[in-house]
Amino acid sequence: VVQFTLLFCLILNNIGTPRPISLSISLVPIFLLFAQKDIYERTIFLYVEQHLKELLQEEIHLQTATRGRAASVVEKSLH
Repeated sequence: VVQFTLLFCLILNNIGTPRPISLSISLVPIFLLFAQKDIYERTIFLYVEQHLKELLQEEIHLQTATRGRAASVVEKSLH
């Protein structure tokens, strides 16, 4: 994100200065590459986060079911 911001500032800084147009155009793909990388990383993060939430829900469900079974076994053995 820091690299992305610095590159964006560099591009904005170069807009006002007289430079060859090809230099400004050549910076655009680099800018887009950083933007895509950021989106890609966020997508992976969201996917992993969602997967971990699903695993946690499964674990909670299994623990609840196990406790329920254990409680019923203890209850039956007490009676």
